[in-house]
Parts: sequence; C-alpha cells; structure tokens
Amino acid sequence: MLRYLLLGALAIASPAPRAATFIVIGVRGSQLAALSEDGCVGAGGVLGGKPAGFRWTARTGAKSLRDAIAVQGLSPSGAFVAGSMLDDLQREVAGYWDAGGDPHRLPPMPDLETVGSVSQAHAISDEPRIVGNARRSDGVRVAFAWSTETGMRALPPSGGEREFRAIAISDDGRQIAGWGREGTRVRPLRWRDGQPWPTASEVGLAEGEILGSSRDTDALVGWQGNDRSGTSVVYDRSGIRQLTDATTLVRLQASSDDGKVLVGDSGSGGERRPWVWLQQEGFVALDDLLIRHHAKPPTGWRPLSLTAVSANGKRLGGWGTYGSDRLDSFIVDLTDEGIRCDAPSP
Repeated sequence: MLRYLLLGALAIASPAPRAATFIVIGVRGSQLAALSEDGCVGAGGVLGGKPAGFRWTARTGAKSLRDAIAVQGLSPSGAFVAGSMLDDLQREVAGYWDAGGDPHRLPPMPDLETVGSVSQAHAISDEPRIVGNARRSDGVRVAFAWSTETGMRALPPSGGEREFRAIAISDDGRQIAGWGREGTRVRPLRWRDGQPWPTASEVGLAEGEILGSSRDTDALVGWQGNDRSGTSVVYDRSGIRQLTDATTLVRLQASSDDGKVLVGDSGSGGERRPWVWLQQEGFVALDDLLIRHHAKPPTGWRPLSLTAVSANGKRLGGWGTYGSDRLDSFIVDLTDEGIRCDAPSP
C-alpha cells in the first residue's frame, strides 16, 4: 500500500508533459519546403497568381523573397535560401537570397539552354555553396555545384543516367547527393570533392522517386514501385531500406540528421495525409501524433503534407488547408521544453 501511495504522490508531483505547439506561418498559398537546422527558420514557395517565395523566422514572421519563382532549400542557420528566379531576359535561373533577403542570380556554365527554364538551385550551405540542376542546350537536365571560387560547374555522372540532379550538400561542401533518372527509373547518386563515390552506383535503377535527404547527405528518401504497390525507401551508406509497415504508400520527403525521424505524405488532392516515421515505432499519422502531444490545429485547419524536419527531429514543417481550401504552411514543435527561437535572426 505504501508503495502505491508513493507512486501516486510522485505522479501528482511530476509536471505534465508540455503540449506541442502548432505554429501557423500565415502566408496565403504557401507550401513550406525547408527548415533550418534548429527549426526556427522556414522557407517555401507561394502558389496562386504570380509565383513567389517566402522566408519565415520565429522572430520576424514571414517575408517575401523578391523575384522568386521556386524555393527549394535553406542553409542550416537559415541565413541563405536557395531556389530559382527570373533573370533580365525572363528566364528561370538558379539563385539564392542572402540574410537581408536580396536575390543573387548564379551565372550559368557553358552550353546551357538559352530560353525558358535554365537552372534551379535545390540545396545550399552556410558558406554558401549551392547544388541543383541545369538544362543543357539539348534539353537534358544535369547536376551542378556552385561556389564563389569555381562558379557553376557540372557534376560528372556515375553511370549511364541520361538525366541527373543534385539535391543535398554537406555544410563543408565536400559531399553532395542526388539522383539519376532513366525514364521512370531512378538511382541514388553521391559525389565527394566533385567526383562520384565508388559506392554511388551500387543501388540499381528502380521505378519511383527520390524526394529529399538528410542535411549531411548520408540518407536519401523517397519511394519505389507505383501508386498501387509502392514502398517507402531510405538510401543510406549501407544500401537501401524498405519501410513496409505503412498501411498506404508514404512518399518520404525529409530526414532528421540521425535518420530516426522521417516525414512525408500519402494520397493526393483532398485525400492527402501527412505521416511521421519514428525509429522506435514506425509510421504514425500526424493527426495521431498531435493528439499524443496534446496539440490541436486551429479550427478549420487540415494539415496535408510534411516536407521538412529539424536536425533533432523535434520540429516538423509542412503545409495544408484551412477555411475554404486556402493553402498555408505550418510548423509543429514537439519538444517538451519548447525550442527557443529568441536568438537574433541570421
């Protein structure tokens, strides 16, 4: 009896777990694409009307990015945003925005397309160094890396891929990850110091998509198969992992630094649904995770997709609808103590 009384007293004395926080970005038409390492800065694109982009910080809220066509990446500190913008000839070209929000177009490398969509930046480090894809004059998309020292340079293919792209870069710029495509079949690719790694081609071509990565480029995530019999997959240094515990096809889009938290979505249109994969228990619907953490989206809100996760896996970012199907973005803070975002903006 004494033991049960003591346990009851301890339970009463212990503070209740902190409820998770559902943070609304508040940009009409926005789709968050990336989070900073600590999850205190986010960036993404804006649909509806003229293409646009935004960067959000916990201190200042959301601010538009001038000339943005698409927003794809965010540096670990949140200081730099990568994507594409219009040049003086109204072509879509790769570029980045600095801490003050000013746009910087990347000068193209030789033998690129001269009209339409020329290049796109997908990931950026804090140096900054940038990777992405560019369209050659023959229409083929190839991966590139950019730095202030070298400018834009093409990355060599590792095999017979006709098209290939770079989507992740380590903060020191030495490691780059991406994918190659032949028709509907893709293969994970990696480069080190500008050259393909010997292990880059060990995983064969398979139907599906590679959609995202961890910040250190160690893990690429996506799915294999087709809409009827697809499987979530992770490509890491040890090979390929198929995550088969989901009741539906979950398209993985981002990974925490340690690979223990993955995020993505399933379905399409109004049936889209966000998911979190946790190493200890597998796939958990975001709705169920919010209930577990005593959090509830504002009235009228419906999260549809998770596209980003902080380094420690405690902040999740994505987009959804509220009201009459108006798009907007959100961040969910799952930490017990709350992530402090009161440091000066980058």
